Amino acid sequence: MKSISDWLDDKVDDIINTPGFEESSSGFEREAEILRAQAEADGFTTKDLEDACGGDIAAYLMERQNALTQSEMRQKIEDDPYGK
Repeated sequence: MKSISDWLDDKVDDIINTPGFEESSSGFEREAEILRAQAEADGFTTKDLEDACGGDIAAYLMERQNALTQSEMRQKIEDDPYGK
């Protein structure tokens, strides 16, 4: 069986795929509920998932979204540092 960390990485990649900064984790509550249900269906407890997310699933998703956005921005700057 996969570890919760590996499982979470796979699932988050499915959820987080559109760059964009978010300022509030409330926008991720629905996704957090879906993720929680998927975790339970795959044999993990809610506690397992919360622990893997640092205690707050929605905030974890928001942080991952923002990290993706920052990465995308850095890549664009590296690819075209003068914005041409």
